Amino acid sequence: MAEEAKDPASALTRLTEASHALTYAASLDDVLDITVECAMDLLGARRAVLMLEDDDALLRIRAARGVPETLVGKFGEPLDETLVARLESLLGPESWGGFLGVPLVVRGAVIGLLAVLREDAASTMERDEWLLSALADQAAVALASASGDDVVADLEAEVRELRRATLRREDALRMITHDLRSPLSALHGYLHLLDTDMYGPLTEAQRSAVQRLQTVSRHLEGLVADVVEVSQLASGTLVLECEPVDVADVAADAVAMVELAAKDHGVRVVVDVPAGLRARAEPDRLRQVLVHLLENAVRYAPEGTEVSIMARAGATGAGAEGEPRETGETSAEASAEGGPVTAKECVVIRVVDRGPGIPASEREAIFQPYHRLAPGTRGSGGLGLGLAIGRALVDLMDGTLAVDPEVERGAAFELRLPCP
Repeated sequence: MAEEAKDPASALTRLTEASHALTYAASLDDVLDITVECAMDLLGARRAVLMLEDDDALLRIRAARGVPETLVGKFGEPLDETLVARLESLLGPESWGGFLGVPLVVRGAVIGLLAVLREDAASTMERDEWLLSALADQAAVALASASGDDVVADLEAEVRELRRATLRREDALRMITHDLRSPLSALHGYLHLLDTDMYGPLTEAQRSAVQRLQTVSRHLEGLVADVVEVSQLASGTLVLECEPVDVADVAADAVAMVELAAKDHGVRVVVDVPAGLRARAEPDRLRQVLVHLLENAVRYAPEGTEVSIMARAGATGAGAEGEPRETGETSAEASAEGGPVTAKECVVIRVVDRGPGIPASEREAIFQPYHRLAPGTRGSGGLGLGLAIGRALVDLMDGTLAVDPEVERGAAFELRLPCP
């Protein structure tokens, strides 16, 4: 075989065959094995090794022929000027003169080395080096392709597993919510019958206990509804039909739903929403978001303080850091002040309280599902779903929901919706 390998035509034929084999290699291991076998065949070598860099920048033997297994597993050397000398212990002292090594290069970076110990140390070095370099180049291309295929296959497997996990989670949530809703509905119904004296008159203490239990049951129903809604939002199955809505009407409804809780906390709710102000939104979902923001504000506002909900027409664009401006400001005026030439009209709704506020480091994290602040701080109770649901719903209405960082005391949430 050594004599046959010296024939240039035969060598080119074998190199072409190697190229075909590498092209159709099914895996990374196949590429490695084919490369060392072809190197042995092309150059009539006694030994051949293919080494690739690992994560620690050390060359590790990934395929070998004619080299003891005990040495293969132990070899790990940096790709530097000392490498050739260290290969002597691997290929044997007789390698000098018959040794030939070429780099494997992918996208301009050396990723490994292909080395052989030739049978005939006196054979033409220049021709052999050309053959081995050509084989190494073909192997590098195949390695890059096989590595990419392996990465894609791993990613596809991960996606499939994530889909299976998502389906299992959704099935579990459906079962849990169904199993919880039925007894909760029954509980709520019986409490209502007790509260209306259907089973006989109650003492004041008994009625107070029943009313507290009603509050707890409604709270549990709300938690179950939040979990279901988060699941729908995550799966993308929730679609909103937006329309022009009167912001003042929706705000009034939301305030009416929190007035009792505000009275119990000794907090006054102040409304400053001009009549006729309209935004494009889904009215029920907008009300849901505002109710949650107001409930949070009331919960954390100190007794004797105010919670305010206000709304204004404004405009926001790519410039001026997205600051709202009165709609009376023209595009030319905005441009003269250094703002954007074009501005998108919107409605800005703010809910402000004078509670403990939100740490700067948490102003984005609080919008993540199940995220809660440290115990004893604002937002440390509940499941941590309300704000996540609120932002997702506002996103579906082509709006934004964020914490205003400029408030010195308390917390302010700013909701922006497009004008109709």
